[in-house]
Amino acid sequence: MRVQFQQAGFSLLEMMAVIAIIAIISIMGFPLIQNQSHRQQLDLMAQRFILHAQFARQQAMVLNQPVAISPRLNGVWNLGWKISAGEKILLEQYSLVPIQVEGGGKGSSEAFIDPHLQAPQILFNPSGSAKTKHGGFVANRLILRHRDAPKLQRHLILAASGRWRICDPQADRRGCY
Repeated sequence: MRVQFQQAGFSLLEMMAVIAIIAIISIMGFPLIQNQSHRQQLDLMAQRFILHAQFARQQAMVLNQPVAISPRLNGVWNLGWKISAGEKILLEQYSLVPIQVEGGGKGSSEAFIDPHLQAPQILFNPSGSAKTKHGGFVANRLILRHRDAPKLQRHLILAASGRWRICDPQADRRGCY
């Protein structure tokens, strides 16, 4: 007596079709995942900068002396920033790759230039306000862009009180003013 076994499984053609469908779906989804990753990197850097600026403001009030946040090297924000009270460095943040930072003042290519020092910095006085060396208000903004997705940007806007806000020009219909 012979017993026949039925074999269950997929043919090679069916397997190739399933693999092709999975490949097409992953190719279509990759740009969306990559775009979300770029947004998260940009948001993280914006939040980190504001957190460090708030730290500098608080240190100015606690130490009762001016505290500056300035580019770490060569006056370029892209290379990171440092927080210092006089000659003492309190904190350093290194390279912002792949984030690019640029000035956002009216017609200005550099951000937060102290007109008396001719150097980019944000100086918080002991009352917590962002002022120049001689007491003028430093109204300006930093614009963060992702190197791989230049249309993605966040504006970091400093108010006269020394407080910050993050603006997404794509999401804010009123604009980043």
